[in-house]
Formats: sequence, C-alpha cells, structure tokens
Amino acid sequence: DLALEVNREANRQQIQHLDIGGGVPGDYDEDGDTGGGSLYRFSEYREAIDHHVPHIWSEGFRIYTEMGRSLTCKMGWTAARVEAVKVNSMSSSERLRRRGAKNRHIHVGADLFVRTAYQPHNWPHRISIMTKDGEPKEGKMMEQTIAGPLCFSGDLLATDRLLPYIEEGDIVVIHDTGAYTYSMHSRYNSRLGPAVYGYDGVSKGDDCEFTVVKAAEKPQDVWRFWDSPSYAEVNEDA
Repeated sequence: DLALEVNREANRQQIQHLDIGGGVPGDYDEDGDTGGGSLYRFSEYREAIDHHVPHIWSEGFRIYTEMGRSLTCKMGWTAARVEAVKVNSMSSSERLRRRGAKNRHIHVGADLFVRTAYQPHNWPHRISIMTKDGEPKEGKMMEQTIAGPLCFSGDLLATDRLLPYIEEGDIVVIHDTGAYTYSMHSRYNSRLGPAVYGYDGVSKGDDCEFTVVKAAEKPQDVWRFWDSPSYAEVNEDA
C-alpha cells in the first residue's frame, strides 16, 4: 500500500521494484515432496499472496523474493569418514559410564556447522551412516555422539543420537547442508575448507558423474587468509 501511495503522489512509477523477502521455512526433518526444501509448496506461497495482496501483480512492479534455505538446503549433503571412536570415561552420567559412552570423531564439525554446534536444538541435521564401502549401515541401534575435529568441547553435530553402531572407517552423511554451512565456514583452528562437488545421474542404477565445483583448500589458502608474513616465502607448489 505504501508503494502504491508513493507512486500516486509522484504521479509516476517512482517505486518499480518490490522485495517481499522470504518467510518460507526450510524442512530439515525429511526429504519431502514439496518441490524443494520448504515446509510448504511454493504454489501455496503464491496462493497466499494472491489472496492477501492480489493487486501486487497488476501495478507494474517487478517482484523479488528471498527464499534462501528453502530453495537450497536440500541441494547439498556432507560426508565425512569416522577417524576415531573415543570412550568418554569422564561422562557426568553414571548410566553413560556403565554402558561406555562413545564419541565418533569425524573431519567436519563447528567449522562448517556453526549453527548446529552452538544451537543444536534449533538447528539439528538428519544423519545417516554408511559402511566404509558406501553401503547403508544396518544392525543394532544405539545412542551415539558425533563430534568434530575442533579443540573445544562444544564441537558436536549430534548428541546421544539413535544410530546404527558406528565404527572407525564408516562414513557419516549429514543431510540438508545446502544452506548455512559453507557460507558460514569458520577459520577456527585454521581448518581447511572442504571440496565441493556437483553430480548428475541420481536415478536408481545410474552412475553419478562428479564435477569439482570448488576445490579443497590447501595450507597456502589459509596462510593467505591470515596474511602471514612468511607466506611470501612459501612455494605455491608445495
């Protein structure tokens, strides 16, 4: 209404562009069939606009949206191999001590999943476990904790999550990582950014063809980030 009022007062199309933002939450709980990563179909979003502000399409405005994670969260997943299984003998829970509470340590953590580490109840991710050969892990389910590689106790991706028994060499697959992950990458501990791949051929029985979208970082990239005086002395090809 304000844009219409301004244009009437100016007697011309003073305001030509309207950004109506996003407002469609992402779906991190299941794969879904809503046509994206949204809890709602985008057609429902359009129907709500048509119902409440139908004139927005007929007043000469160019309309912009900012759907963000509802478009991109399901376009990515992250895989990391289990480096170590660590028994936590200092657990504060006697129940956990008796059963031998264990952390599964992988090569990604709060450096890539900042929100999950600091607000785990608000930003949990679905997790699947694969064998070292890439097959879905089966067997007995038990509560396990997935920990990252950083040197602080809050570097956790999942705490007491019910998952198939995880062993060293297994692969942890974290779902719905196409938003709020790499774009928020932290340089804490000077961690190297992982490689990003695109792929095609996901139909059952098809072989996937992977393409490097962003190469994995090298130590030189971190030195450049920190602008180390010694960087100039480092051989780029090392």
